[in-house]
Amino acid sequence: MTLAAASNLITTTIGTYFTLFISLPLAVWGYRVLEPLIGRTTKASMSEEGLRHSDVSLEVPELGWSGKISAWLAAGALALIANYVGYKTLSADAFTGMGIMIFCAFVGEVLCNLLRRKIPAVCMVSLVAMFLTSPACPWAAEIARITGSINLLAVITPMLTFAGLSIAKDLPAFRRLGWRIVLVSFLANFGTFIGAVLIAELFH
Repeated sequence: MTLAAASNLITTTIGTYFTLFISLPLAVWGYRVLEPLIGRTTKASMSEEGLRHSDVSLEVPELGWSGKISAWLAAGALALIANYVGYKTLSADAFTGMGIMIFCAFVGEVLCNLLRRKIPAVCMVSLVAMFLTSPACPWAAEIARITGSINLLAVITPMLTFAGLSIAKDLPAFRRLGWRIVLVSFLANFGTFIGAVLIAELFH
């Protein structure tokens, strides 16, 4: 579990730098090449029935602690339900393991706030989880056993659901962006993939 968390952390970090210094410059180059062929605008962005820029809200209000805890509990409950439906497992260890995961999210968020969000929350949560399952933690073996009672796909299911709802909410903004969002998404994922491949080759 420690190696998996470390891999995720390293891949995310390197993928971010690939996106900044390789993917985005490639996106700018792609704009210059494709705009003369495809055009700067799309029918959706030029339509009078389409939403204007001022009508599309891109800002998301920051959740308070009550909202964050409620979101963690809701995600945990959905993951437990998915674990039961998909793998017929709903033991006491599953509830305890989900509590440990929520605890990691809470501690990671606290550390992120203490550092004034200079380090992303996902990095702090990953570091907390890595410590709890590393040899430095005296309860690492027990924590790994308990959290192992929850299947990874059961945890991913609610995350993908929330991601889908978020994308559906932002469809008007995506329509205005047109083909540009496809190019940027492709290159950003390409950068993360190349970063993961390089890490795999280095540690192979």
